Amino acid sequence: MAAAVDRIEEFPKDGHLWWIRWVDHYYIPHKGTATASVEVLLEPLSTSLAQLRDIDLKPVLKDPDNSKQKTIRVFSGYLPRLVIGTVFQDGVEVGTIPLTNEHFEIQDFKILVMSVKDEIQSKPEWWTYPYRVINRGDYQLQGFPNSNAVVVSSSSEVLVIPCHEIFRTMYAPHSAIARALTSGPWEQTVSELLDPDETGVRQDGVWQISLRRDIKNHYAKILTNLWLSEVGKAAANSVYTASLSSKGPSNIAVPFPFLLTTLKIKVKGIWLDGSPAKFLALQITGMEWPDKVEIAYKRKNSADKGLIQTQTDAPKPYSSSGAKPTADEEGIIDANSAEDPSAASGATEFHAPSVEWTNEPELVKVQKMESFEYADGLTRNNEESMQGVSPGEEWYGESNSGSASYSAERRDPSKRFTEVAHMLDKLCSLSAIKSWSVVPHPKPFLSVGSLSVWHFPKTIFGINKTVGFSYIDRTTYRRRGALVCEIQIYNQCVYWLEIEVSPNGGGFRSLIFSAPTDIRNDVIFRLIRMAAHSKGIWPDIDELILDAGTVWAEPWQHSYIGRTAYSDGRLNELRAFQAIARVANKTIKQESNRSTSR
Repeated sequence: MAAAVDRIEEFPKDGHLWWIRWVDHYYIPHKGTATASVEVLLEPLSTSLAQLRDIDLKPVLKDPDNSKQKTIRVFSGYLPRLVIGTVFQDGVEVGTIPLTNEHFEIQDFKILVMSVKDEIQSKPEWWTYPYRVINRGDYQLQGFPNSNAVVVSSSSEVLVIPCHEIFRTMYAPHSAIARALTSGPWEQTVSELLDPDETGVRQDGVWQISLRRDIKNHYAKILTNLWLSEVGKAAANSVYTASLSSKGPSNIAVPFPFLLTTLKIKVKGIWLDGSPAKFLALQITGMEWPDKVEIAYKRKNSADKGLIQTQTDAPKPYSSSGAKPTADEEGIIDANSAEDPSAASGATEFHAPSVEWTNEPELVKVQKMESFEYADGLTRNNEESMQGVSPGEEWYGESNSGSASYSAERRDPSKRFTEVAHMLDKLCSLSAIKSWSVVPHPKPFLSVGSLSVWHFPKTIFGINKTVGFSYIDRTTYRRRGALVCEIQIYNQCVYWLEIEVSPNGGGFRSLIFSAPTDIRNDVIFRLIRMAAHSKGIWPDIDELILDAGTVWAEPWQHSYIGRTAYSDGRLNELRAFQAIARVANKTIKQESNRSTSR
């Protein structure tokens, strides 16, 4: 299944930037559907997408205008998608607020699940007010006073992680798992994800799991932990139990679903006031799996060939693919929580940010003993079309929505974009350039953290096929991006265009160029189409001027300072400045020549 880009219909469509401040309050079910729902606290940002990375977070986090916030209920199937700190525009993800990256390795600690308003005992001597898990003066949570967080305390620091983020990453990294955990008792709903009769601890001590057809292999580790581990299963059981015992909407209160002796974790968040130092981790980006175990996996009704292959005239199971909605010209599909999706539809998959696990359990595939060869092939159902998608529970009643699933599989793209941003920041600090800012796509949907990037085109005029270079990952059809930066130097605007590289691929030269202000975006579109057609190789200067419309342009070969086998180093800011200055001076000369010729 190809990964698409979603537009959440329930989110504001006013052209402003809105960020997810909090996620909690679970309801079962939602608006006459069979799907549980959860509330999302959204807040507008008074900044442009180009200036997102430069906003001052302190007033945003500490003193928001609560009257402008919106609390919106969406299906629990959205959970992998609901990352605190994510920024949306017209329902489409366009970036993340600029959070601090931290890596913690803690050995002597205490872990508690606490209410955000509970007091922490290690209160600083100078603190005169109650010292809460999350103080209102640090991070406002209007309307969510009873939410919970996992608090990791050591002698040197306190790590606070919203229970939502623990749940999103360690329990429910896929829509199907999220729905199962929130819609009924885990002992019953787990059968939607795995076959309990064929899942258990084998005589040789290996954990074995039999996955349902649509559950991908890499979720075996999460599901075996939540079903076979005593700690994990108890934690999973508590999710729905808490919902039943709540008089109103329930507040998620989940611990780490593991026994931890050492905590190695990478997070993004903010440092809060207090001593010992307290960090509010809004996003988990990496973690070490606590136990190195072996997991054997297989799948019910898989298409794998067995040791014995038997021919049959019986109809092929799952032989038809249901109807799917058609994306718009930008590749965007509307997703909603207004109705449950049709069970007869094909599934549309959206990729959400994932955790980079280390020390993962080893997955070993169980050999299938027998498979069948069917005479009938795949048939396609084109009789009806879907108007959108929904991550709710599938049903066979009337629905205008196709099935949608959110899967935590997305990694941050190439580090090259952040390297360029850091290099330009350094040039600003040295006063070599006056300023710089991101130039966002007119209709953005790709981002790297707080950096908005341009997406490569699916097709190019005159080429009657999909452009392969436009996709950074052909297996998931994730679109390639390009970072475009506007640099102010010598009273001139100079632009930097950086092409995204795949994790295993080689690099491409940057393009430093200038363009007339009134056609700047047109020039960028042409340059990206050129790069898509030529697979990232820039043509000579004459073609860049005549065909793309640049005033001047110069490709730049990356070079690094301090790069070794043990360090990535940094981009060479001196060489970059020299190239930027050359393009600025050439632009001044070109414009002067044009004025003289007139």
